[in-house]
Amino acid sequence: QAHPSPSSVPVSFYTLHDYLLPSIRSFAEQKKIDLIVMGTSGSTGLEEVFIGSNTEKVVRFATIPVVAIRKAPSFSSIRNIVFPNTMELNQTELMLRIKKLQKFFDARLHLLMINSPTHFLRDQEANGAMEEFAKHYQLDNYTINFRNNTHVREGILDFVSEIKADMLTMGTHGRRGIAHIFFDSLTESVVNRVECPIWTYSSRA
Repeated sequence: QAHPSPSSVPVSFYTLHDYLLPSIRSFAEQKKIDLIVMGTSGSTGLEEVFIGSNTEKVVRFATIPVVAIRKAPSFSSIRNIVFPNTMELNQTELMLRIKKLQKFFDARLHLLMINSPTHFLRDQEANGAMEEFAKHYQLDNYTINFRNNTHVREGILDFVSEIKADMLTMGTHGRRGIAHIFFDSLTESVVNRVECPIWTYSSRA
């Protein structure tokens, strides 16, 4: 699949004098921005305190998709995208965006459910939920994956490392219920610990 070359993408530079989060949000609204891309330095050192915390805030509160990047990949290298989720069937807006992202990269989508003490399912129940989820949203080129781990964050990071994923996606349809717990408690702790780019989106229901 053809992608725009760097030389064909127009670039503009702006300097804003305001607090980071409100300035990014107002700028994105004024310019009708579709995607925010931010760097992250990882989970150690003073850079993490400044850059990491600011990236986490934008990831959590932005109303448009955000990509946090620790190491910049090439477009052609993104072929495996991991999507951890609770497999609830009320995430239409999120799934439309996930499917567009998958199509853009012509990638395989790896559905992932982590079995933890706070979100426990038997194997048969988990597989059934993932199959129903994939059918409900008419997914193509995907795999279903179920892993046991005491901590959901570690389960996600382990799976990303296991399959050498090229991108991690995380999102929710809104801030309530299981999805609220799953998204808010995880994204900020994952964003500075994963090696591959992480795409996040939170719609306001």
